[in-house]
Amino acid sequence: MSTLSAAVLIKEIALGIVDLFYPTKCVVCDILGPDIICPSCKANLYKLVPEPYCLRCGQYLIGDECLKCVDYPINLVRCRAMGVLDGNLAELIHKLKYREQPMLAAPLGSLLADYLTVRAEIMNELRFDGIVPVPLHKSRERTRGYNQSELLAKELSRRLNVPTLSRSVKRVRNTKQQVGKVRSERLNNLKGAFEADPMLCVGKTFLLVDDVSTTGATISQCAEAMINAGAAKVYAITLASG
Repeated sequence: MSTLSAAVLIKEIALGIVDLFYPTKCVVCDILGPDIICPSCKANLYKLVPEPYCLRCGQYLIGDECLKCVDYPINLVRCRAMGVLDGNLAELIHKLKYREQPMLAAPLGSLLADYLTVRAEIMNELRFDGIVPVPLHKSRERTRGYNQSELLAKELSRRLNVPTLSRSVKRVRNTKQQVGKVRSERLNNLKGAFEADPMLCVGKTFLLVDDVSTTGATISQCAEAMINAGAAKVYAITLASG
């Protein structure tokens, strides 16, 4: 038996032992099965953002015009959120970001791809040159061990057959946490936080990917850096809005 064949056999045996003593169970309902999120829970995982919503930023619309876009225009052609930040979806995003469960990015990214290709009107027939995850500062990424947005972007890339272009934009300033800040404070906090590479951006149409959009400040500032670097158009999609 060759060294390679022996290594493959050992790996298969090890995986079999893991499956025997630690069988996969759904992270939502705890039912044993082959999937991290079982089909039943996937079908009822999130609620769509209620209508009416702003056709530009994707946030719930109160009145005839989006006050968020009027007061602080976003640098995006369109932004959509797969669902509302609530219930099981909110819990899974929290686990993905803060509970060291990067394996959740694959099923959540797959759901995001389904949403983009079926339900995200105006965006589902677009052709993107690249999918770009909203970057973390390198110090925060080292602490967490991964960038959850990049993991989501890679799953989208696999499903949509569009390259992930993570190096198009980077986070050059480690900003304070955005939790608890209003939109104007979030925008000020993020000023100059992102830097895009003109060599990778000029003339291209991008799809930005993030886990959550609360006020749109982060993706807006990220998109601004890309537009300033010569990007033709920037769209965005997130798992949740809230």
